[in-house]
Amino acid sequence: VGEDLDRGRLYLPASEFSAFGVDIEMLEHGRRTGTADLRVKRALAHFIAVTRGRYRSAESGIPMLDRRVQPSIRTAFVLYGAI
Repeated sequence: VGEDLDRGRLYLPASEFSAFGVDIEMLEHGRRTGTADLRVKRALAHFIAVTRGRYRSAESGIPMLDRRVQPSIRTAFVLYGAI
């Protein structure tokens, strides 16, 4: 999120941040000062939990793909999942 803010971007949905009382100014302030408001931490924990859940459910689909593409998809799954 911080690197994206440095480039003037925010890929995570503002509406979901808003549900936690977080806006872009709060995120930018945290980036400038190196601090994170508790609301930001809670919002990010939410995003992480949702993403991990989606990865868990998606993993079972990899074996359903054509065998030729499974290694590359598995690699992307592992690498992007680590981010």
